[in-house]
Amino acid sequence: MDIEHSITVRTPLNEVFKYLSNLQNRKEYLLETVETTPLNDVPTTEGTLYIEKSKFLGMNWKHNFQITSFIQNHRIVARSFFSKLPIEQDFRLKAVEGGTQINWRVKIMPKGAYKMLSPVIKSKMRQQMVKNINQLKETLDFKLSNHFFLNYTNMNANNWL
Repeated sequence: MDIEHSITVRTPLNEVFKYLSNLQNRKEYLLETVETTPLNDVPTTEGTLYIEKSKFLGMNWKHNFQITSFIQNHRIVARSFFSKLPIEQDFRLKAVEGGTQINWRVKIMPKGAYKMLSPVIKSKMRQQMVKNINQLKETLDFKLSNHFFLNYTNMNANNWL
């Protein structure tokens, strides 16, 4: 089961990639995420392992993830393993006029009894993904606005000194 959404943010490509590469930022846009714990040294790269705890469908989940593809300023893919509900998250980035286009695909691979619940899981995951991608856009656009405002204010303040 694949779910895919795209957004365009006003944030430059390199800043979006840098933000998504920082695993500690995941709680800011993955609203169901409770905690993300990297198991390797930073910075994130292909092969990086991390544990993510989340709450979804009224249940607590713990996913072990590995970054399976990490292409600078272009793509980040993470796949869970040893999970009741394996998933793969694929972020593809592209510079566009005025910002960055983010294509986000989540592949859900239910096992066992979860296969019978696939339609419900897909529906709930789709709803959650819409909330998450909107949160990601809001977070990135807000960070950009604040960053620009602070730099502009500092530049003007220096002109008055």
